[in-house]
Amino acid sequence: MSDKSNTDQPQGLKLADIYFILFRQKWLILFFSAVAIVATSVLLILNPALYQSHAKLFIRYIVNGRALSPPGNEQSTRPVDDEQQGIINTELEILKSFDLAEQVAKEVGPEKLLGNLDAGTNVEQAAAGLVMRNLIIDPTLAKGSVIPIIFQHADPAIARDTLGAIIHVYYKKHSEAHQPMGMFGDFLGQETKRLQDQLTETEQQLRSAKIKAGIFSPGVTSQIDAAKACSDQISRIRMDLFNAEAELASHQALIDQPGDNLPAVTVATNTMQPPVPPDILREYRNTCARLDGFTRRAQELLFSFTDTNAYVVEVQEQVSELQKAKDKLEQLYPALASMGMPQSFAGPLAASFYPYNTELMQAKALKSKIKLLNTQLNQRQAEAIKLDEMQMTISDLERKKEIQEADLKYFSANLEHATIDEELGTSKAPNISIIDPPTPAVKARSKAFKKQLAMVAAAPICAGLALAFLIELFLDTSVKRPSDVSAKLHLPLFMSIPKIRTNGRVRFPALEDKNRLRLNEANGKAGTGASPGNGRMEVGPWEANHPLRRFYEGLRDRLIIYFEVSKLVHKPKLVAVTSCGPGAGVTSMAAGLAATLSETGDGKVLYVDMNPEQQGASQMFYKGKPGCGLEDALQLETKENAMVQENLYAAAAQTQAGALERILPKQFTQMVPRFRASDYDYIIFDMPPITQTSVTPRLACLMDMVLLVIESEKTRQEVVQHASSLLAHSSASVGVVLNKTKTYVPSRLHQELLEGS
Repeated sequence: MSDKSNTDQPQGLKLADIYFILFRQKWLILFFSAVAIVATSVLLILNPALYQSHAKLFIRYIVNGRALSPPGNEQSTRPVDDEQQGIINTELEILKSFDLAEQVAKEVGPEKLLGNLDAGTNVEQAAAGLVMRNLIIDPTLAKGSVIPIIFQHADPAIARDTLGAIIHVYYKKHSEAHQPMGMFGDFLGQETKRLQDQLTETEQQLRSAKIKAGIFSPGVTSQIDAAKACSDQISRIRMDLFNAEAELASHQALIDQPGDNLPAVTVATNTMQPPVPPDILREYRNTCARLDGFTRRAQELLFSFTDTNAYVVEVQEQVSELQKAKDKLEQLYPALASMGMPQSFAGPLAASFYPYNTELMQAKALKSKIKLLNTQLNQRQAEAIKLDEMQMTISDLERKKEIQEADLKYFSANLEHATIDEELGTSKAPNISIIDPPTPAVKARSKAFKKQLAMVAAAPICAGLALAFLIELFLDTSVKRPSDVSAKLHLPLFMSIPKIRTNGRVRFPALEDKNRLRLNEANGKAGTGASPGNGRMEVGPWEANHPLRRFYEGLRDRLIIYFEVSKLVHKPKLVAVTSCGPGAGVTSMAAGLAATLSETGDGKVLYVDMNPEQQGASQMFYKGKPGCGLEDALQLETKENAMVQENLYAAAAQTQAGALERILPKQFTQMVPRFRASDYDYIIFDMPPITQTSVTPRLACLMDMVLLVIESEKTRQEVVQHASSLLAHSSASVGVVLNKTKTYVPSRLHQELLEGS
């Protein structure tokens, strides 16, 4: 049963896991909870409740008395969204200052504040310190511009009087902190004069820069207008330059047209044709050019006049005469026709209509025009670059001018207000009102002390919970619950058996009163007897009254169902029971399974003890004496010596003179045919624990089923994984039996499938 159907179990901490950890480590958590209770009790005793008096101040606005720095300076401005909170924080700092505490202590009286407290040599500082400690100003309680103030003292009258003194002294400190700036009149006058001189100098620099950039030219009033005018001029010059260059190219093409020095043209394709003289060639080209010109002229006239118009008729006659002359020349000199002279060729046309000297003069004039346009373009581009460079200077000067104007306006206004403030003076703080005057003192504890108390109470409990989860999740890696087998070990779980042993013996308080006589008789017949010296009855796992009987029966039924589902019909079926270490209950499990299988009535069951160095269940079957050997149990003649009860046989893996070497894998393999030939239905092997040197992993491949018994809360997960890997190498079918499990969580919270009904 090595399928991995449970390998995809969802991981993570579930509610059942939390319940299990909390209830399993309840004593640890309760211990830390007791520590928390003791700590909070001590804290309450050492810090008795004091009388508290409350008051609330409303700050309408702040009169700062004109700051020395202009607007925009980081030392005198705050972001708009932080302005209100910044004002409140400033007032809170004034209230919590040591200077204010000293003045309050002097006004109330240090002896009155300290009372019976030992102040040492410096009474005033001790009183001021007491005022600072007992003054409670919680910024989180401030709502808008309202500041709540609390003062606590052991005497209720002193608490209320001292709070009134705090408010009175705060008025004075507030006025001093936000005093008017009239005393700085000389400074403000000097700053105003300096800013006026700087502003005049900046205006002169700005004017010079604008004149240099051409901004004060006719029709130009700003940098944008100057830049636009310069850009328009550059665009216009570029357009004129492009037109002149195009016209020059046209005239240059006419000038470069070949003339009288053209050689005679011969046609290579027909050697019998006469060569074309140069004058005939020139005449032919002029004719073609004139024909092309008159043809286009006729087409242009037809757009405006009819074909009967005199001008149209005259031009058409010229076209006909030129066409006849062209045809005549082509008849005399067929080579001309093979030249393929296009009628739209501009060179001959231009050569026929315009004189050569005229073309030269026009080309020269266009070159001069282009040169002048390039010079103008370079000048305008230089002016644009200069304007762009000056634009940054002008912008900087304009921003500087705006800042200086704002500073001058600010300092001028401050100088005027400072003069007025000096004449009027300031004696009170009209911007602050008392919403709630000091109330009668009542006994209470501060919010800070409550937080401290909550922390002292919560810290040990959280530490206990953290330690409990640390132990369960990381330090203690043993297999504790049935869910660990599938979720963490990924092994199939056959049965989970609870722990009923408390001191190494099986106890039956209920059964001792009810069935003591029957147990004595049964145990006497079985030869187990009473344990010497204690008078307490012990029942073997094969007995009907064993408390784990129903679990052995359940394990039997599960095993039978597994064989039926797996379609294992051969007999006998070999079942090995082993563990990862001693003390897991393998012997009791194997003996109980063998006994319950023998009671089904389907056949005989042989129990084989593979632990010769220990007193196995086979010897317990025979009253502590060595039982029958495996060789005798397989022979028909001596088989009856191995019978314990009906259909149940027990044998040891060695005889008195033998040793474990007799059943090493090679010899054991040779005995498999004898197992198959026997009339047993089941053979249960009580195998040694799985180790690297034990025979169990080597013999597991011969078994139909290997039941791995895991002792709950004792066997670590790493050990089980190592044992399962050794069995996996043998391709054995493995089923897990979790033994000695404990139930910590009440059934109403979480119910595990541990016990039957």
